[in-house]
Amino acid sequence: MSIKSHIAANKYPLTLSVLFGLAAGALVMYLAWQHNPQCEIHCDGGVYWSFWFMLGLSAFTPVFLVVICLVWVIKYVKNT
Repeated sequence: MSIKSHIAANKYPLTLSVLFGLAAGALVMYLAWQHNPQCEIHCDGGVYWSFWFMLGLSAFTPVFLVVICLVWVIKYVKNT
């Protein structure tokens, strides 16, 4: 199997996982922005970027990993 065909075969799980992960991360970041009672994300015109992006990353990573594992398992089961 060549590298190009290997990448093409795995493009669908990767794309799907990234999209679900980005959606989860964006949702958590939006909710954190809206629910900001103690000025943890933004306050007086300043934005605490590192904390805000860490929230998004903490939602992106587990969703990405779970979805990519599920898609690979489903692909493996279908091929056997």
